[in-house]
Amino acid sequence: MLEALNRDAQHATIAKIIQNELDAEREKVALLHQQGSQQAELLREQGAQQFELLRQQQAAAGGSMHSRRPETLKIDISKYRGVEEDSLLRWFVELDDAIRARRIDDGDL
Repeated sequence: MLEALNRDAQHATIAKIIQNELDAEREKVALLHQQGSQQAELLREQGAQQFELLRQQQAAAGGSMHSRRPETLKIDISKYRGVEEDSLLRWFVELDDAIRARRIDDGDL
């Protein structure tokens, strides 16, 4: 086919064939790029959905992952005034008795 053409026509025909192949390959690359972008967007959406689902599960399970601050416990004992008839040791014994009455472990404090 090319033998019937002169040299300039052969070069033009070859250039046209190469250009057509190059255009076809560019279309393939553009299509692959578009598909990759779509897949990346789907992955972002799935990640956001999974994060939201996890957040909802944590909220339903009682809040956040952080440990809660221990609740304040009010123990009814007399105040230590620091006077001679009210010794500090007696106050500690009274505090210890109140803690034992509430059955509070040292690990809870």
